[in-house]
Formats: sequence, structure tokens, C-alpha cells
Amino acid sequence: MSVIAVCSVKGGVGKTSAAVNLAALAAREGRALLIDLDPQGSATWALGVGDRVPGGASRIALDQAPGAAFPTTTPGLEVVPADFSLRRLDNRLAGVRRPRRRLRRTIERLGEGYEWIIIDCPPGIALSTEGVLRAADLLVVPVEPAPLPMRGLDQLSAYIEGDRRLRGTPLVAFLSKVDRRRGSHRRLAEELPRERSDVVGLIPYAVEVERMPERREPLVTTAPGSRGAVAYRELWDAITDRLAT
Repeated sequence: MSVIAVCSVKGGVGKTSAAVNLAALAAREGRALLIDLDPQGSATWALGVGDRVPGGASRIALDQAPGAAFPTTTPGLEVVPADFSLRRLDNRLAGVRRPRRRLRRTIERLGEGYEWIIIDCPPGIALSTEGVLRAADLLVVPVEPAPLPMRGLDQLSAYIEGDRRLRGTPLVAFLSKVDRRRGSHRRLAEELPRERSDVVGLIPYAVEVERMPERREPLVTTAPGSRGAVAYRELWDAITDRLAT
């Protein structure tokens, strides 16, 4: 069982779209679970699970996991849905003993029935995110090709290296929403993979990626030949290669 956490200190960078498509690709290789920890529940919605389904992510975080997962329209993929109550998750975790360890152990226990667990983390670094990072075998970070998002990647890397429990956790980044019509995007797309070994992929700015939530299915399923779907498959190959090393 491998645990992949898709995280970012900044919102709106393509994190959820990546989590959904990576989870769908993982399900082709073994039974997969996506845990939606973002209160907006965008991953839950994008996988076709109703917005009135009671969220199970809070139960998982508080070690009440049974019955938390729901099937999706993607074969082999289940989701632990999110709802808006997750906005209070960190307050609830703060009231339990060793909250980070509890969350990590619960994720590990839940993963016994799956080959892959993909976690869509909320933006930023909070108590719940720290627990997820401790459970992860690999961190995947989307970064828009601009100075501030790149600074966010450096901040996250520094945070991981500064925590002795996280130090050494593998981290890979990918450029997200890359528009090659823009000179700065083209330059960073060409330079960063050469300059940084932790940048392993690129997802283009494309209409089909933006519209994926409307179809409520992963892009790699509905439009496998599209530029975005091809890019997600290349990113998945890079991630599995990194996990294998």
C-alpha cells in the first residue's frame, strides 16, 4: 500500500484535479481510495458522489473509519467524501490525544484494503495536514509557473526538512496550468525541470481540465486522448518511478 498526499500551501493551483486524475490512474493498477480532506469537497463532487452524502473524512480523522468510503463511477476507485464540517476538523483534532499520530495510524489502518491511497489535502499547513504528511510515502505538490507559487514550494520543502518526523519524506512537484502562449510560462517550463530534480511533470492550461468537474468524472476516463489526460499519465509514471526508487 502506497500513500500519496497531494498538497499545497496555496489554493487554486490544480491540486484537486491532480488528486482525482491520479486516483483514477492508480485504480488501474490496484484498488484505490481517495480521501477528500478539503472542506469544499471538490474531489468528492468531481468523482460523481452526491453533495448530500455524509462526509466520512472527519470520522477517519477521529478514528471512526468503518463505512466511510463510497464507490465512484471509476472502476476500482472509492472515495471518502468531504463536507463543509471539515472546516472544524483541526479544532476537533486539537481535543484528542496525539492527534497527528492518531490520524496517521487511522490512514494506515484504513489502507489495509487498498493498494493505493490518494489524499486531497486542504490548502496550507494545519494540524490535520501534518498528520497526513506523516502518513504519506510521497508528497505531490502542484505549482503554478509564477514566483509566489514557487516560493510556496520552497516554504513547504523547508517545513518538511525542519520537522524531524518528516525529514526525508520524498517530495515531487509539477507545474500546473501552464500556458505556453505566455513567455514566462514557457521559460519556467523549460528551465525548472533542468534546474530542480523535484519538478517531475507539467499539466497544461486546457479547457478540458477546467471543465472536468462539470462531467463529474476524471479527465483520464472521459477524454483519455486529450493533452491534459496525457500529461496526467506522464505525471503518474514519474510518481510511480519515484516511489520505486
